[in-house]
Amino acid sequence: MVNPYISLFLAQDIKATNEQIGTYVTLSSISAMALSVLIAKRVDKTKHYKRWIGIAISAAIMGYYLYSIVTSYIATLIISTTLIGIATCLSALIYAYAKDLFIQNNVNEQRVASLRIFVSLAWVIGPLFGMIAFKYENFEGVFKACSCGYLIAALVLLLLFQKNKRIDYNGNSLKNHRNNTNTKKIYILIYFVVFVLLQMVNAVLNTNIPLYITEILGYENMYVGWISSFNAIVEIPITMLCIVLSRQRNIKKLICFGILNGIIFILLLTRIDSIYCIIAIHFIKAVYVSICMSLGIVFFQNMIPQKYGLSTILFTNTTRVGSIFSGMVISLFGNKYVKSFYMLLLVCVISLVALPQKTTVVKFRISIERTKQNNISKNASRYV
Repeated sequence: MVNPYISLFLAQDIKATNEQIGTYVTLSSISAMALSVLIAKRVDKTKHYKRWIGIAISAAIMGYYLYSIVTSYIATLIISTTLIGIATCLSALIYAYAKDLFIQNNVNEQRVASLRIFVSLAWVIGPLFGMIAFKYENFEGVFKACSCGYLIAALVLLLLFQKNKRIDYNGNSLKNHRNNTNTKKIYILIYFVVFVLLQMVNAVLNTNIPLYITEILGYENMYVGWISSFNAIVEIPITMLCIVLSRQRNIKKLICFGILNGIIFILLLTRIDSIYCIIAIHFIKAVYVSICMSLGIVFFQNMIPQKYGLSTILFTNTTRVGSIFSGMVISLFGNKYVKSFYMLLLVCVISLVALPQKTTVVKFRISIERTKQNNISKNASRYV
């Protein structure tokens, strides 16, 4: 609901310059990243998912309400780096909690990607409500509506949560494969960098496209909401298809296909100026976002088995580091939006080329499971 309007809020209500918007994005991302790492370590140690989910929702309720009453750039920046920084951990906590629950109940772990559907559904409903709230009460209405949305979510989760059970893992299997983990750190680093670049591309597009549409092409703010909703509607069936294909196809190849769609989208964006054509090509952007974001989180969770808080935060931190670089890009190019799009095109090509051809993380996960089975067999043989 809020994201499509943040850059407009800063530019129109707060009267922030492009440099200040870039600084806002950068500092907000650094704060969120630091807070998320601290929270992830705590969650992996205690498994108190529900407690931290409640804290994150509470921070979101207070943060977005305060957004609706502040008029100072500094105050907005403080809120973003504190309350909103904690609130941004919410999705990662839910993904990690779901992963633990799926493991406990022997559910296919690929279904974690299905949670992306709810994110897309939120992007369908959110911008539409945001557009209605903006029409009647401007940005103040958007932030108050968002705060109320989090309040409703908190009440629903309060009813749905069951008693949290601490999950005990076989420490021997992890110990036996600690050396294997060290040999695969280079792959983790490469994938982290690639996804940082992809997230940077997405962040710059989400910030600059609304400004490009309103400032350069001269269209009304309402089209920003329409684009966001259309993009999210398309993401839902694509994400469902991704879950099915991920069981039959290599996830890395699907991610490469997603990057190709990002390249095609940016190429078309620099060539057209009709608002209806821009809305239409967001179908291609939806393919890019659905594949890279929904399957990306499953991929990262498989890289660091049994530490789902840390692995999920590692993925979400690619978003935050990408946002830091996106702030730099926004500040560097200013209102030269088309030039920034060409730079993003180059970044997508680099990401596609840099993606490792061999993936060992899945084999690593399988080897851990095999070790667990061997340990069970050895223990059972003692009683034979």
